Amino acid sequence: MGGVLLAGDFNGDATPDIVWRMWSKGKFVVLLGQGSRTFGSPIEHSSAGEPDVLAAADFNNDGKLDLLSSISIQSASCPAMATAHSNP
Repeated sequence: MGGVLLAGDFNGDATPDIVWRMWSKGKFVVLLGQGSRTFGSPIEHSSAGEPDVLAAADFNNDGKLDLLSSISIQSASCPAMATAHSNP
């Protein structure tokens, strides 16, 4: 099961979190950091197509970390961005 792993503070609590893209399942998994090198239960998010690219940065200059993914839908590539700065 291959994938891409990104680390960053995705929920704004100053604790590192992990986002993992699972190629074989077409899903993203978020692991929210709880401190002391531990993480909460995996939160799975399905995508509308096969995820191609996953990147994290402040793409819209609002001071919050964003996630950017490109998904393939019927041989077309579509970018999708989400601001990941919220507490579940």
